[in-house]
Amino acid sequence: MDMTIWRAHSACAFSKEPQHLLCAVEHIDTAEAGQNNSAFYMFHQGHWYAYALSPDWSAIALAAVDDSSEGLWLVVGVSPAGEVWEMHPLLVQETYSRIPDQLGITNLASIEGNIYACGMGRISLRREKRDQWTEISAPWPDIDEGVIGFTAMAGLTASLVYAVGWQGEIWTRSDERWDREVTPGNANLNAVAIAPDGTVYSVGDRGAMFRGRKGAWDVVDTGIGLNLMDVCVHAGDVFACTDFSVYRLTSDGFVNDIPGDAPDRPATCLKLVPTSTALYSVGPSDVFVRSGGVWSRMA
Repeated sequence: MDMTIWRAHSACAFSKEPQHLLCAVEHIDTAEAGQNNSAFYMFHQGHWYAYALSPDWSAIALAAVDDSSEGLWLVVGVSPAGEVWEMHPLLVQETYSRIPDQLGITNLASIEGNIYACGMGRISLRREKRDQWTEISAPWPDIDEGVIGFTAMAGLTASLVYAVGWQGEIWTRSDERWDREVTPGNANLNAVAIAPDGTVYSVGDRGAMFRGRKGAWDVVDTGIGLNLMDVCVHAGDVFACTDFSVYRLTSDGFVNDIPGDAPDRPATCLKLVPTSTALYSVGPSDVFVRSGGVWSRMA
C-alpha cells in the first residue's frame, strides 16, 4: 500500500488469532479532484492486499464483528450518507448496501456481537442483518441546543452503551433508554474506550479527557493542548493520539509513546486499533504498529 498515492482515514482489526489490520483509504489525486472514493487494504503476513470493490464514496469508519448469526467474521464500512460496504473475510465476499434515510453518520462500533452506527443529531442504529438496521437514537436535539451529534460509541456489553459527542456530551443507554450524563466540560469529544474493569475514557478537542463511568466523571489533565482524536486501552495501558503522535497515560500523566529521537516516527496519526498482541496507529500518511513496546512502520 503506497502511502504516496493513498490516504488512510479509518481502520479496524478482524479475525481471531492472529488478528488482521484492515484500512480504508482514498486515492489522493482522485479525492483532490473532488471525487469521493475508497479502497480497502488488509495486512497479512507482511504484505498488503487490496479488496476488489472500490466505492465512489468515503468510508469514514470501519468495524468488525464475529457474526455468530452468519457464522463468519463481518467487516462493515460506512460513509457519512449511510452507504455501506460489507465483507466476509473467509469468503472474500464483498457487497454494497445502505442504511436507509440516514445522513450525518460519523462512526461505527462493535458491541457484543453487533455493529452499531452513530452520528449527528444523536442518531444511533444497530445492524440486524444486511440491509436491516434498527434505529435506537437518543433524543433529537432541541433547536436551542445548536449543532449536536455523537462521534463515537462503546460498550463492553449491549446492556450499557456509552455515546460521546459534541459539546462534551456523554449519554448512556441501558434498559432500552438513553440518559444524558453530567460531564465536567464542554469540549467536543472525538472518541471513547472502555477498560476491562468498566472505566470509561473519552478524549476530545484541546487535549480534553474525561474518565469515569455512568454517574461519575472527572477530568484527566493530559497536559496536551492539541486535539485528541482517538483513545484505546491496550495491554493494561491507556493510549491516545493527536494528529501527530501517540501518547500513553502514566501515573505522571501522558507521555509521548514514540520518542522524538526514534529512527522512524509517524508524521500523521488518526486512529488507534488495539488487538490482543499489538497496537496499530493509522494516520492519513502513516501506518505503524507497536509490538513489545517498540513502534515500527507498516506503510
